[in-house]
Amino acid sequence: MATFVLVHGGIMGGWAWKGVVPPLRAAGHEIYAPTLTGCGERVHLASPEVGLETHIQDIVNVLMYEDLRDVILVGHSYAGMVITGVAGRVPDCLAKLVYLDAMFPRSGQSAIDVWRESGGQHDFLVWLEENVRTQGDGWKVPTMPPQEYGVTDEADVRWAAAKATPHPYKTFVDPVYYDEAAFQSIPRIGIRCIGDQPPPLDEVGPGGAPMLFIATGHAANIAAPRELAELLLTLV
Repeated sequence: MATFVLVHGGIMGGWAWKGVVPPLRAAGHEIYAPTLTGCGERVHLASPEVGLETHIQDIVNVLMYEDLRDVILVGHSYAGMVITGVAGRVPDCLAKLVYLDAMFPRSGQSAIDVWRESGGQHDFLVWLEENVRTQGDGWKVPTMPPQEYGVTDEADVRWAAAKATPHPYKTFVDPVYYDEAAFQSIPRIGIRCIGDQPPPLDEVGPGGAPMLFIATGHAANIAAPRELAELLLTLV
């Protein structure tokens, strides 16, 4: 039996893994899908002070208070920042890191830094800063239509739109710091959502790690949960 901890991306919550959890549990594994502070059903805890460190501590606390070891820690999208910070804090608790279409920061980088460095993100960053200022009271990232993150089924679109919550902007501007040498000792794998495009022949994952591909949009946990669960089961 393996232990999975699934960490959601921005404007989502633990609810985003609802379709992924049952097949993993049916295969006999222990699953946790916590919601980060200020998101999902914990949106009432949102404030301008909620930052990346808050979210890292959220997941560290799950590991500590549930006495979890040998964890396969999965981070989607923004949560690549979170799981990287967790790995720097409690590496002995982790068996593997899985970056699901997720950010992979160097020590000292923020999510904004990663977006800017990746190229082709200028329009998004302009939209982000403008909408935080005009619609998010200067500290919240507004929600966006689910189609923008790869959800196309009408029922899934309605469901995700009803569940999405604004995301604390400070988590995107705070840098993560970790011991890169110690981090390298944790096995890593990347999963990239490629839609209907053919898999690249030469792409590697975070820090040169192996890369897997899934034929769906960015939010694979919503758009293709069973296919994603099947892929995660190959990592056990």
